[in-house]
Amino acid sequence: MWNPLLDEGKIGQTLLSAWIAKESLRTLLALARTGADRHRIGQARYKFLTWCADADIPEVRTVPSPPPWTAGGTRSPRSSTPDTTTPKAKASTA
Repeated sequence: MWNPLLDEGKIGQTLLSAWIAKESLRTLLALARTGADRHRIGQARYKFLTWCADADIPEVRTVPSPPPWTAGGTRSPRSSTPDTTTPKAKASTA
């Protein structure tokens, strides 16, 4: 798979770099799920982060900001708890 992508020039190199970053992330996440020792997880994390930092792809190099619904962000209106208070009766205007 590598050689045909490399033969395609810049676009093939970009696809290959993104694919390698994806595979490194999959390896890291798989190790984290299995409860492997911290040293192995740290090595996989280092490999993933250095590959992304050295990549010439802006989407791979930059770390996205966390979405607002995650810890540390503001809650979106949809995720806020509903108002459970009883509605007050309207005053009669008769």
